Amino acid sequence: DIVIEKIYNNLKNQGLNSDITKIDLTKVYKDLIFELKNSIKVKKESILQKNKIISFVGTNGVGKTTLICKLAAYTVLSKGNKDIVILSSDTQKVGGGDGIVKMANILEIDNYFVNNKQDLFKIYELNRGKIILLDTPGFSLNETNFSEFAIKMGLNENIVDNHLVIPVIYQNKVYKNLIQKFKVLDIKSAILTMFDSVTDLGFILSDLIQHDINLSYYSDGVKIPQSLHEISQNHLIETLLFLNNTSYNKIAD
Repeated sequence: DIVIEKIYNNLKNQGLNSDITKIDLTKVYKDLIFELKNSIKVKKESILQKNKIISFVGTNGVGKTTLICKLAAYTVLSKGNKDIVILSSDTQKVGGGDGIVKMANILEIDNYFVNNKQDLFKIYELNRGKIILLDTPGFSLNETNFSEFAIKMGLNENIVDNHLVIPVIYQNKVYKNLIQKFKVLDIKSAILTMFDSVTDLGFILSDLIQHDINLSYYSDGVKIPQSLHEISQNHLIETLLFLNNTSYNKIAD
């Protein structure tokens, strides 16, 4: 683990003694928290950039469509409904784009279905200067056709920012396989969903640190848009320590 290795190297540099009774465990604990906090990368700028197609990728049922609805509602509430467009490319299941259409109708914003990168680029050109959110179908870890889909849709083009949606309810190996599957794209950030059901954060944080992936948002419910929050390093660490039944003091900014 990268964080543990940093702590170990720090102790060695300070003259690590083989006699554990002479090691200041309180300092080791503080160093661990400090290194962990600094190893978690949080995206500083908003992911809601204009002149980009903001794509959300992930496995089945992780909350991509609901996430887009939350982001769209947040944008409309804060900026109005003139500068946002939502798209669906979900051909994997019957009625895959229904949620996008319903939310677009409620918010009174434009929505489109796109089937390939020609469709995507045409809509992009027609909506330059707007926030464009793209919902993609879920691909299971066993499916091998995601790379073909990404090429067909142009997700690897430089006008597309891809964000990986990850539910925090998986086991260790699943996270590793999931990140490997979607790292065929340049992932701009990870968004953690189902945070209200989290029982462990160590595995996912470790894998995100290892793959140098930024975090941007977490979602802890179905309320639109109230259950979507910007991620902070302090909140993640406090949640991690709480879940591990560790007594702690709130970490200062």
